[in-house]
Amino acid sequence: MDQSADYIVAGAGSAGCVLARRLAQSGATVILLEAGGLDRTRLVRQPGMIAIFHNVPALKKRLDWGYYTAPQASALGRRIPQPRGRVLGGSGSINGMLFVRGNRKNYDDWAAAGCTGWSYADVLPSFKRLEDWEDGASALRGSGGPVKVTRQKDLTPASQAFIEALAATAGVKKIDDYNGESQEGATVFQRRRSVATPGWAAPSSRPSASSAARKFPGPRRSRTSRCTRCPGPIRSPTRTHRSGRRSTSAPP
Repeated sequence: MDQSADYIVAGAGSAGCVLARRLAQSGATVILLEAGGLDRTRLVRQPGMIAIFHNVPALKKRLDWGYYTAPQASALGRRIPQPRGRVLGGSGSINGMLFVRGNRKNYDDWAAAGCTGWSYADVLPSFKRLEDWEDGASALRGSGGPVKVTRQKDLTPASQAFIEALAATAGVKKIDDYNGESQEGATVFQRRRSVATPGWAAPSSRPSASSAARKFPGPRRSRTSRCTRCPGPIRSPTRTHRSGRRSTSAPP
C-alpha cells in the first residue's frame, strides 16, 4: 500500500469514517487508521448478535475497549461498563445497528453554553445528509444519504402489547418517529441497514497485520500529510489532556 496521502485520519469510528469519506469526495487522498480489527463479522452485522456479544467476555474483548466507570455510590459501589467499539466503525458497530439521534435539547444547551455551530438547527442538515429514511425527506428527516434507515419490521403480538402497555403505564404517547419532532414516547426501534464503514467508506487496500487501515485514492502529487484524530468521546479528551493542547471541532 502506498503510505503517502494528503490526510491521515486516526480513528475509524463513526466520525472518522464520515470525515474520511468527505475528504475523499473532495479529491484528497486519505489513509484511515483504526486500532481495532475489521468489521466483517456477524457480531457487528447481525443486530440479534448484540446480546451474545455483550455477555460473552471472550467475544466482547475482541471488539470493545472494556472501559468501566469509577465505583458508583448510587449503584452499590458497582463499576458500570462503558462500551466503546474497538473495530472499524467504532461504537457505532457494536450497538445492534440501532439509529438514534442525539436529543434536540442537548445540542441547544451546548450552543447556549458557547459551542457555536452546535445547536440542533446547526447540526440537523448533517443528520439529514447522512441518512436515507424509509419515509423519504421531510423538514426533519433526510433521503438519498449513504445510511439506509428503517423501522423494526415484523413485530410480534407480544412486542405490540408491550408498547401499548408501556405507553399506558408511563403516561406517554405512542410516537411514530423518535428521530423526528420528539423523542418522548413509546415506539419501535429504527435500524441502520449498514454498519458505519460500509455506509461511509469502501476499502481499497488490505489492512496491515497490526491495525486496520483503508486507503482512499485521489490525485497523486507531492505533499505533506495532515493528521486528524478521531478516537471518540472518551479517548479524544484523554489524549488532548495529555498533549497539553486545546481541541476545536465543528459538525461534519
